[in-house]
Amino acid sequence: MMRLRVCRRLPFGWIVVYVFVFIVLMPFVGQDLVYSMYRSAKWTSVTMQEKVLDRHSQALLEAEAYLRTLELRSRSLAEDGPVDLTTVIVTSRRVMVGSRPAGYLTRTVAALSSSAAGSDWSASQQLFICDVNAGPAHHIEADRLRQYFNVIVRFPHPNASAVILDPFEKEKQDYVFCLQQALRFTSTYVLMVEDDAVAQDDIFHILKYILSTRTLAPRTHSWSHLKLYYPERWQGFSLDFRTALELISLFCIAYMFWSGMLRLWSGEGRNMFKQTLPGGFLVVLVALLVGRQHLLELKRISPYLYSLAPDPACCSPAVFYNAEFAKLLVPYLLNEVQCSHAYPLDMALKRFVDRLQWPGFRVEPNVFRHIGLMSTMKGFSRHIEDFLI
Repeated sequence: MMRLRVCRRLPFGWIVVYVFVFIVLMPFVGQDLVYSMYRSAKWTSVTMQEKVLDRHSQALLEAEAYLRTLELRSRSLAEDGPVDLTTVIVTSRRVMVGSRPAGYLTRTVAALSSSAAGSDWSASQQLFICDVNAGPAHHIEADRLRQYFNVIVRFPHPNASAVILDPFEKEKQDYVFCLQQALRFTSTYVLMVEDDAVAQDDIFHILKYILSTRTLAPRTHSWSHLKLYYPERWQGFSLDFRTALELISLFCIAYMFWSGMLRLWSGEGRNMFKQTLPGGFLVVLVALLVGRQHLLELKRISPYLYSLAPDPACCSPAVFYNAEFAKLLVPYLLNEVQCSHAYPLDMALKRFVDRLQWPGFRVEPNVFRHIGLMSTMKGFSRHIEDFLI
């Protein structure tokens, strides 16, 4: 009789739980989650931009402190002997105020250098900066980093024709030039990174795990590239099959959990579906209100939780290439593609992947953080949330 009364009281108990979760707990937990439905009103565009700039200033100081611990560059790029990975940082002059460098390149190269130093690829990796600044002003930040890293310069002297070129076409030509420089080395993989994409500390451990467990065999036609950054604003729950399946899986896991808890608590096995159904919906609603972007961050606790998703047409801040595919991509971009605002580089890459039918993927969650609040192409970003997650 006591157990039956407990079960009858459960619907009222769920009402109490729902009220507590959505009226008391979630406003407190979600106020600082920028993609949450409970995001605080204090996160205006101005306050978010200030937060991003403050974080950048602090991170830039840490990057500069790291660079001071490095030895001065003692040798040039060597082309003799194979390497596992060639990493290229594509950069152009970018200033924040007046003539002061933005500092994005410093953060990007420091993060990659630090990550590589503690990885299995440290002894079999080439890393260099590819300066594609056409002038007329010098790329001061790249010049300063020359004492620590090898720098390849596309335009040793100011180039007026490159300056007046369509910026999207110039971006493509710059990218091809840097990719060609990477392919001078006999490497298995090429990592192309734009100068405003900062790698997380364990990037090379994650890539090693993915390559060893996802059957992405080198020198085969099994895959073309991995995109390591995709804008957070497009990573939320949507009506596509993949995220719908995630919500269904989440509901099933929550249902089984609450069923187990109910059995332990009351010992009642009958009518369990009705009693625990609200618990499954509770977890799904919490997930929707928190935002998929923030839930993905939980997967960073272990490389084993990272996964591959289908490659979208966007974007190219950090792309990990199968070198065999990259060798075919270069002549295609050089001879068959004219980029513009309507047909940017990432769309050209997607079309070539579809033509060859070498599938591409993106790694989820992102392995790089986008820090380029100020873009060389579009000025200050309107999507400040992407820089705060």
